[in-house]
Amino acid sequence: MKASAPYSDIIASQIAKYGYYVGKANKSLLHTLNSLVSNHIIANHTKFNIDFRLLPSNINLINYEDQSLLYETALAVLQPVSRTDRTISVEQVMAAKPYILKDFNSMGIPVTDLVLNDFYFRIVRDSITQEHSKIHRDAWFHKSLPSWINYGSTKNTLKFWMPLYAISSHILGVVPMSHLDSPDDFDITTATNEYAVFEPHKHLSYDNLTPVCTPIGTFILFPPNLLHGTLRPDRTKARLSCELTLLIDSSDTEYSKIFY
Repeated sequence: MKASAPYSDIIASQIAKYGYYVGKANKSLLHTLNSLVSNHIIANHTKFNIDFRLLPSNINLINYEDQSLLYETALAVLQPVSRTDRTISVEQVMAAKPYILKDFNSMGIPVTDLVLNDFYFRIVRDSITQEHSKIHRDAWFHKSLPSWINYGSTKNTLKFWMPLYAISSHILGVVPMSHLDSPDDFDITTATNEYAVFEPHKHLSYDNLTPVCTPIGTFILFPPNLLHGTLRPDRTKARLSCELTLLIDSSDTEYSKIFY
């Protein structure tokens, strides 16, 4: 499936020049990703310690307002959970993948696959420091975890990040143009099949980040090499976001400029 032009050229040129692109998701993609996350939370409500009595009896997860209520409830009561527990099952992702790929291509993003069919959500709350991530490149994780080794290069992959619930429209910050730097500026201190702990060669603070405006319904697309991180949590308040790693059509002339 060929991505829609001229949007494809515009998106690719923005990423190549600045290291990221902010776009608006279509309604179909918003619905699919919200449904996957909200249904996962409902299916795991016991593990997540969510009491259904806190929710209206007529809650309808097709409606965004009710999905937001579910996310708000989860943020209020959820104890910190592992990356594994926040990952949507591969079976569910594969079932939704044809629709997801169609939506991305209709938005001008030539996606051919979802890397490892890996789709997960993140929660960040001011009061829980273990949910605050260091400023990092996703490529560091990809180069550290066995399951991601084959995708350790930035070649032909882009990260997709989208807020599903947030009080502030400024949640994520980036270091523009940092995707052009070497992705090997870190040391691995601990690595297992599921997680890695790394030490950057240069430590950055919140002040090094350029805030990106991403109200609900928008997303950020960037190469795994781009330095990014959560803005100061006490300013962004609680948020829930989701992430995918996209395999990009290497034959797309404009997008190939990002990777070579």
